[in-house]
Amino acid sequence: MEPPQWTPAIAVGLPQVDDQHRELFDRAGRFFATAGGVRQEAEVAAALEYLDRYIRFHFSEEERLMESLGYPGLAAHREEHEAYARRLDGLGSQFESEGDSAALMAALDGLLRLWLLEHISRADRLLAEFAASSSRLRS
Repeated sequence: MEPPQWTPAIAVGLPQVDDQHRELFDRAGRFFATAGGVRQEAEVAAALEYLDRYIRFHFSEEERLMESLGYPGLAAHREEHEAYARRLDGLGSQFESEGDSAALMAALDGLLRLWLLEHISRADRLLAEFAASSSRLRS
């Protein structure tokens, strides 16, 4: 499986958010680069732990930004974040019960692709557009 790649077309135009997204793409890419090779259970556990910590950090940063801007889509965006976090929690439970299985890797790949490509290009882009229009209104 080829991991999703960061491209400038994915940038939403909010430097802090884009930097965090790039970090997630980089980490996902490094992890999936080993998908065809021998991977230690500890590597998978560490990757899942990192993703859990980082997405919670990233989501809280985005939500704090939305609150500061008075973003009207905050509740729906927060619900998406919570849904992604729950799915990642489920993958952690799946890892604990079955280890580094092909099914786990496929589910993790699907979640990352959905989040990194679909959520960023849709929901995060709407936030960036709102931020840009808000700053124009204040100028």
